[in-house]
Amino acid sequence: KVVGPVEGLRKISLTFMIVVLIFGALILTVLSSIAIRERKYEIGVLRAMGMKKKMVALGLWLEMLVLTACGLLIGVGIGSAAAQPVCDALLADQIENAKMTAQQGSITGGILLGGRMEEEDVPLEQVDVSVGMDTMMQIAMIALLLASLASIVAIAKVTKYEPIKILMERN
Repeated sequence: KVVGPVEGLRKISLTFMIVVLIFGALILTVLSSIAIRERKYEIGVLRAMGMKKKMVALGLWLEMLVLTACGLLIGVGIGSAAAQPVCDALLADQIENAKMTAQQGSITGGILLGGRMEEEDVPLEQVDVSVGMDTMMQIAMIALLLASLASIVAIAKVTKYEPIKILMERN
């Protein structure tokens, strides 16, 4: 009874994390593809000037990683500020549900079985949701991995074109 609210929060958090990772990966891949396609002419000019495909791809990939790192810093800051109030609201809802279930069970048990009411278990009232450094590193690695995969997919599509073809398509 005591850990019931926390178990409910764990399930909600896990589901939310999986959904965010899947949709985030898809959205990141689409946005990366759009951004790279819009810069196709720039890539064509660089390639026409003699820059190798590897260098163009490396520059675009590093740019994506820097942007991801900046977004990660902003997101972690906002997430750290909002995590405790959201957790408190979810926990309060879980505690309320547990109390209602306990009241319904004790009323039915007392009337039907003629038994005495047991002393109520006190549910968990506070959960600390601070994130440790190891968790922060895991989040950063997942974010950078997703950004790398999305950018590699987009870069692979645009670097397969020859520079002259890219420049001719502009007109």
